[in-house]
Amino acid sequence: MVRAGDPLTFPVEHVPKTMSTTMAVTLRGARLSPAGRVRVLADEALLLELDPPDSLDGAWHSPPTVVALPGPAPRFRVEVLDPERPDAHVAVRDLVLLPTPE
Repeated sequence: MVRAGDPLTFPVEHVPKTMSTTMAVTLRGARLSPAGRVRVLADEALLLELDPPDSLDGAWHSPPTVVALPGPAPRFRVEVLDPERPDAHVAVRDLVLLPTPE
């Protein structure tokens, strides 16, 4: 569970060297206001800013998006930003990194 103001930080992740990487996020729950967003960062670089459904009791998959990783061993972080709902939260099921098809 990732709550507003309490990001989820993963250990350093070594990623294969590829020309391009695609990322997708799967959530299995969410409670957000319409202004709520989920951000995925690698080190301090913003990779994705997502607008998932405000209320979610099942799975939601972000669209696969090409991202630029800041290096070969980034530390990923997921944040919930919601200025209208201090109790906002999401349940992250997974972050998926795939080599982008050329």
